[in-house]
Amino acid sequence: MADTFYWYDLETTGTNPKWDRIVQFAGIRTDLDLNPIGEELCFFVCLPDDVLPNPDASLVTGITPSKLAEAGISEFQALEKIMQEFSVPGTCALGYNSLRFDDEFIRYALYRHLQDPYAREYRDGNTRWDMVDLVRAAGALRRDGIAWPTNADGEAVYKLEELTKANGIDHGQAHDAMSDVHATIGMAQLLKAKQPKLFEYYYSLRQKKNVKPLLEPFGTRLCAHVSAMYGKERYNVAPIISLTRHPSNTNSVVVADLGQEVECLLDWSEDEIRSKLFVPKGETRAPLREVKVNRSPFVAPFEVLTEENLQTLGLSKREIKERWRRLKQPALAQKIRRAYVQDGPPPEHDPDAALYGAFLQDEDKARAKHLYQEIAAGGFSTMDFRDGRLPTLAARMKARSFAHLISADESAAWHEYVKDKLAGEGDWLNLAGFDQRLAELAAENLSDNKQRILGELGQYGAELKTKYGLA
Repeated sequence: MADTFYWYDLETTGTNPKWDRIVQFAGIRTDLDLNPIGEELCFFVCLPDDVLPNPDASLVTGITPSKLAEAGISEFQALEKIMQEFSVPGTCALGYNSLRFDDEFIRYALYRHLQDPYAREYRDGNTRWDMVDLVRAAGALRRDGIAWPTNADGEAVYKLEELTKANGIDHGQAHDAMSDVHATIGMAQLLKAKQPKLFEYYYSLRQKKNVKPLLEPFGTRLCAHVSAMYGKERYNVAPIISLTRHPSNTNSVVVADLGQEVECLLDWSEDEIRSKLFVPKGETRAPLREVKVNRSPFVAPFEVLTEENLQTLGLSKREIKERWRRLKQPALAQKIRRAYVQDGPPPEHDPDAALYGAFLQDEDKARAKHLYQEIAAGGFSTMDFRDGRLPTLAARMKARSFAHLISADESAAWHEYVKDKLAGEGDWLNLAGFDQRLAELAAENLSDNKQRILGELGQYGAELKTKYGLA
């Protein structure tokens, strides 16, 4: 089959893929000329009892637990439908800000269902891409032919809803998954028509083999990097030079931001640099960034920056090259690399949140495959997994999507787990936080429809309290 795009969008219960869940999926396949192929796919996903919807998200989407209970399918069924599309050979799956948001929800869903969370991103010629950095690149470097909305400070706005409005693209109902898919395709069609070279160039960067030559060998080639990391005031673009590979992530390259003064990298110790890698907004941070070569970064030869671009940024070629020259010290790369050696985050104690704790091993993948064969035949037995996370994930998958198959003991264990989570403390939304946010929102001057949604959410919370003895 010829290569195709699969455009998709998610609506979710919140923004944390560890604990929040997909509540709506929409997708459309197109050919590389952006012509639709096949049928649209759109469905809702039921909420399990252990996940509370963030009230703010519900007000944005209008999706309530009662709507999901009426029209939704299980998360297991949802993932089957999604993977049927994503797994078609030659598929490039993409959306608007999908790499940093939607893809993370897909990864966590696959992991919770004992599937390889990454294979679909590269197997059988499949790739992933994202429209948002193409839009940022066009806004920073190649603005002709596109209307660019601005905020009160005159800075470009890259919200999909604002862009489609400014460019006369039908968006239907914003924050409805299918409407957002159509809107994203509309923006892609506009960019492809008005900036075809930029479109094709960035399309090539979805494969890391095309990104690496721009950054390696380290320190040899000036580049331009477009990323939201640089901020709207800098038009999301910076001249960069690669310095070293990240010490623990082989897909990450550490680069120097030559749009800033770099003398501090020479003067500071590795401990001082380390302390300035991640600082609150407004504080001085080290002029260093990471470029993830497997995340379709927009990196281009320095020559893509026109004189007009440089003037807009308040930079000169002479200034940039002088900063690069000062960084040409053999010991600097080693110091920077050591500065990025940090204690990792504490391990996640709950298996649902432990996606990045370790890769699934082949033995457990084989056991999971056997379990899926059982499920297809109408069964669901306990498997002897080696990975300590997987028995818990399997038990929760069974309770969430196959409640008719669980035993009395399994039902009792699930009941206690849900009760403890709803009442417990953690970085998830519990009942106390849910009720507090409902009260805060109810006090605001909201529309009748939004007040109705809050009422439905309140009723849902009350039902959970009764069901789990928390009233």
